[in-house]
Amino acid sequence: MSEQIITVIRVRLVGRRWRLSFLKALAEKLMEVLGGDTEVRINSFIAQPSRLPITDVDIFSGSVEKLTDVRRAVEDVLQENNYPLGRLLTVKHVQVSMAAGEG
Repeated sequence: MSEQIITVIRVRLVGRRWRLSFLKALAEKLMEVLGGDTEVRINSFIAQPSRLPITDVDIFSGSVEKLTDVRRAVEDVLQENNYPLGRLLTVKHVQVSMAAGEG
């Protein structure tokens, strides 16, 4: 199976458990900012050695240059859902590999 490397926007948050209303609001806000063809992949894990619970939200969109807009959107949704802004660690570009047919 062939793989390809693509650039995505990664939003890294502290925490592994999120209310469904937050995830829905985040998806709606990202589609508003980046357009309707936006897809996300959510991955939660425990970071070693700190044992911090982490959630990565990888955003697959034709528009990967809008980091500031994405950061603002995530901050807005966190505040609207009564999560502290400190739960947002980073918003950055990363390269990920995807198997052909994935996504």
